[in-house]
Amino acid sequence: MRKRQDKYYSFLIGSWLSGVAVFLIFLLVVKSEVSVGIQQALIVIIGLMILGALNAFGSGLEDTDAESFILNKTLVDRSLNIQQDYPVKRQNLAEVAETAEEIQQLLDQLSQTNPTTTTREKMTVVAEAVDQIENNLTLKEKVINVLKAGEVEVLKEAIDNPLTSILMATIEGWRESDEYIGIRD
Repeated sequence: MRKRQDKYYSFLIGSWLSGVAVFLIFLLVVKSEVSVGIQQALIVIIGLMILGALNAFGSGLEDTDAESFILNKTLVDRSLNIQQDYPVKRQNLAEVAETAEEIQQLLDQLSQTNPTTTTREKMTVVAEAVDQIENNLTLKEKVINVLKAGEVEVLKEAIDNPLTSILMATIEGWRESDEYIGIRD
């Protein structure tokens, strides 16, 4: 019920701002004796009101029940608090978010049980993570699908772990491997 009211108020605000903008345009056109400075100020105000109206209409149309959505080419994932500018396809969002969450848990678990101070230790943990991903066919398939969809950058941003860049470089290397020929488009 609350979401429906919020959408209603968003449309109401958008309509009101649009109406005021139309009135100001009318005032600008009809009152030609207005000074140039005031005309320029009215044009700026009208532009801002139109942007505000469009934003209000957009928030009224937003799917607030979705776990992930795109607003102005920005990936917003409520479960992982991601907000990055990436043109991600809507059908890929859920899979990218789910894959990121699984890899995040795996890296966190391995980082807690293994030291990651030196480069060698970090590489060992990443190697273990790669082994576990390769042995978990479901996770491996999800990672391959993310590679196929070209959403690697979004996946990198979604995983909050210092070992992410090393792991993702390894995973991206799968594209070159004969074993993973199916990844190539």
